[in-house]
Amino acid sequence: KEVKRSESAWRKKFDQLRDFARENGHCNVPQKYPANPSLGRWVARQRLFMRQCLDAQGEDNGALPSSQMDIGERMKLLRTIGLQASPMKKGGSKAPPGVFISCRNTKEWDNRFAELLRYKSIHGDCDVPVKSDGDFKSLGRWVTSQRKKYKDFHSGELGGDNSEQFLTRFQRLDEIGFKFKIGSGRGTGRLSASDKGKPKDS
Repeated sequence: KEVKRSESAWRKKFDQLRDFARENGHCNVPQKYPANPSLGRWVARQRLFMRQCLDAQGEDNGALPSSQMDIGERMKLLRTIGLQASPMKKGGSKAPPGVFISCRNTKEWDNRFAELLRYKSIHGDCDVPVKSDGDFKSLGRWVTSQRKKYKDFHSGELGGDNSEQFLTRFQRLDEIGFKFKIGSGRGTGRLSASDKGKPKDS
């Protein structure tokens, strides 16, 4: 039932994107799209999945792991309505290589995220000390770097064509209770409901 519900939700968003593409001639839904605020974020996630799927195909000579077969099928559907793994610039020209976060960087980030989940399952929070011992020796530095990236993203020093992927990462961290700010104040440093469109320091 859960799988069917997930598939139904995906199909609903796919239909919304197809309607957008028919009306606008492209699939570049703005992050803050007034007519459908959540569609831009959904498109950003689909592009991330597409890039991961393409990377898996490259490493396995075209063979996708069984766990990613559903992503592969979805990628084919997304391509039929013109969605690209990377956003297209105005005029249809593809952004130059090297602009987007690399697949290798994506895998490294996902590995660190999984490590943070393991830390939370043991300690009950995501407050990794900068100088950790044992299995989490370098995790504290990674956590610190995520807070810095969040701050830089908000100040406009980080993002650009990578904004979608940074936003997706910040949202994933927020969902597991990650604090983007630490200090003596009362605030938790979590993303508020109004921050879900774009991380905002408050």
